[in-house]
Amino acid sequence: MSMLRLENVYKVYPGQGRKNPDVLAVSDFSIDVKEKEFIVFIGPSGCGKSTTLRMIAGLEENTKGNIYIDDQLMNDVEPKYRNIAMVFQNYALYPHMTARENMSFGLKNMKVPTPILDKEGNQVYGIDKGLISSIEADIKICNRKIATLRKLEEKIQITQEKIKQEQNEKKLESLKIALDKLVNKFDARTLEVLEEKLKNAHKDLEYFSNNKVPLYKDKHLPNEEIVSRVNEAAKILDIEELLDRRPKAMSGGQRQRVALGRAIVRTPKIFLLDEPLSNLDAKLRQQMRVEIINLYNKLDIPFIYVTHDQVEAMSMGTRIVIMRNGVIQQVDSPTNLYDFPVNRFVAGFLGTPQMNFVEVIIKKTNG
Repeated sequence: MSMLRLENVYKVYPGQGRKNPDVLAVSDFSIDVKEKEFIVFIGPSGCGKSTTLRMIAGLEENTKGNIYIDDQLMNDVEPKYRNIAMVFQNYALYPHMTARENMSFGLKNMKVPTPILDKEGNQVYGIDKGLISSIEADIKICNRKIATLRKLEEKIQITQEKIKQEQNEKKLESLKIALDKLVNKFDARTLEVLEEKLKNAHKDLEYFSNNKVPLYKDKHLPNEEIVSRVNEAAKILDIEELLDRRPKAMSGGQRQRVALGRAIVRTPKIFLLDEPLSNLDAKLRQQMRVEIINLYNKLDIPFIYVTHDQVEAMSMGTRIVIMRNGVIQQVDSPTNLYDFPVNRFVAGFLGTPQMNFVEVIIKKTNG
């Protein structure tokens, strides 16, 4: 079963006029990530790997295409509701908090659905007004997005007709540029998915408006559970003796472990890591690679790891995604990438020392 699926995802940063045109950061990105895979995104600087990771996390909105987590469409879901943990390059620890406080901070602000019980301790049933409000909000969002896509579709058709009739070369070129921008924003597949989601939302609204269901209330996690999760994560990462220290009293590797601990206490569905070892020295980086692989083996969830380091990619990933200029070049196991590169870029990008390419001239003489 797929835990994460990206379907034809694009990210376009809008420009300002002709002097600053739109920037296509990620183009037609598609991947299917299974329940326990270690996927590594690698490529030159500016190839779109971190942007893709941020779109999965919800920190960047995808311009086009669809992102699914556990078969649920996530395009309009806020980051805090995606049940994803992310470790950043700069650790992002609160300097005034101890390791224990840093790791528990997110849990203290987290709310989980808790059954509403009567005086006898039995589950209470009724019309869930909160759920109905949530469904109605989803319907409004779907209607708004569908209307936007329909308008785009209409503009594309109008612009195509204008192009057929236009005789002036300058105006024709301007119309073609405008058409390209419209086409980049429009996605027929997304429209199809939204219409299906809208249809299902109306069915849910009708059902939950007319049927009593078990009622739940969002409550903060009990303090005992927070303490238990933090202690368990500290034990996994071997940082139990660091829990009462502040970040300034820790080494780079220790800070990174605390950042990893803060992520895993949330029991996420997917673990995202954005160049987490780039600030460490070579020896510590090698040690932390082993730590992350051990953590991956202990947790039964997929890891998505962004790096520019080939050694990290080849030694850690079950599959590697090689990117260039926002486009996937090849997705395969480390061995297959090395032995069977699909193009010259992949062949030259992987390997230490790099593959040599020699410019030659072939001459044919006397057959």
